[in-house]
Amino acid sequence: MVTKNYPRLSAELILVCLTMGAVSHRGFAEITLTPWGNVAGMRVDGQPIEFEAGLRIVRSDWRGFSAAVKYLQRPRYSRAGAQRIVESEIEGLAFREMVRDTGPGEAIRFSFNEPETGVEVRQTPAERARFNRAMGVHLAKCGLATRMLLGDTAHCTMAALDFLAPSLSESAVSQYVGALGFHTWRGCTEKGLLRWADAARQLNVPLLVTEAGPDAHLHEYPQVMLEPWFQLQEIELCLRICALGQPATIMEWQLTTDYSVLWGGGVYGSEGPLRPTQRFWNLKQLGFTPPGAFALPIVADRSDVTCAAFGDLANGHYVVHIVNRGAQRPAMLTGLPESVIALRRLVTDADHGMEENARVSVRAGKAEFALPPASYTTLLNTNTP
Repeated sequence: MVTKNYPRLSAELILVCLTMGAVSHRGFAEITLTPWGNVAGMRVDGQPIEFEAGLRIVRSDWRGFSAAVKYLQRPRYSRAGAQRIVESEIEGLAFREMVRDTGPGEAIRFSFNEPETGVEVRQTPAERARFNRAMGVHLAKCGLATRMLLGDTAHCTMAALDFLAPSLSESAVSQYVGALGFHTWRGCTEKGLLRWADAARQLNVPLLVTEAGPDAHLHEYPQVMLEPWFQLQEIELCLRICALGQPATIMEWQLTTDYSVLWGGGVYGSEGPLRPTQRFWNLKQLGFTPPGAFALPIVADRSDVTCAAFGDLANGHYVVHIVNRGAQRPAMLTGLPESVIALRRLVTDADHGMEENARVSVRAGKAEFALPPASYTTLLNTNTP
């Protein structure tokens, strides 16, 4: 059971500034802006680059300011028998949650959420390594199969990976690690994703995307969720991660009303029945990746096309996901197995939700077709379920 109390909020907070710093690069640069002018992303020669942003809120009387980030929430925890109570307050809004234990259970992974930024617990790199080692030893002594989720950092950046350097280099820590994970709120450049994938291989554990999405604060301006450019940006991020990081899972942040993939039914005051948005169809279409399939190498020769491929060689199931951020264009896919003679084609864009188009013929391992403008296309061989 969860109960929440909502006192009347004071409208005395205003937005005052956005600060940004970016790494210097040579090449053609473009900046993606939100409709209200904030920087949402940066690309140089078509490739995403890391940037840092800071946002501040001041009171209308100009007597003070605070960071407009989720770290303002400082929960207080207590227990009453089998019931756990979490109490917190953010800018005068009080929360009280009560969670009851229903029976025995065993977690397979354990971590602190975003330990390098301090959402709940903030640690230095050395403290993180010591904690992972001590906690791993303790869990093993308790006879639990629970292993550490290393990372679970807010960002997929080189800086976040540097935060884990002591843990990665110490064998006394790595023996207790069951997975490596990151969130997607910054970074996810080609260099960063490849380095995180290398780190997971070094540990011989799966790579997990434990929070996925372009904007953790989307619930503060929910109408952006309906913008076609944002919905395409989100699925492009997923495909880029699939192609370069090859994670075992991507956990969308988050399938709740705060970041709803549905509209209507009163979600943020929207009217009419609940109905799927483009984001819903994007995620459903990505879910057509065959279970147990392995990531396959694939490259595109255009910077505004992102693709990822998967194959289950034992059962002959293959899928290729393609996001086209530009105008309609002809495309040629090569290197398909000789056993594939035709491909099903699913398309999602601002006007179509996972619509099945005419099948694509395959000859000598090559398929030719058109990519619609600003669209997400999935190709599956015809015997893929």
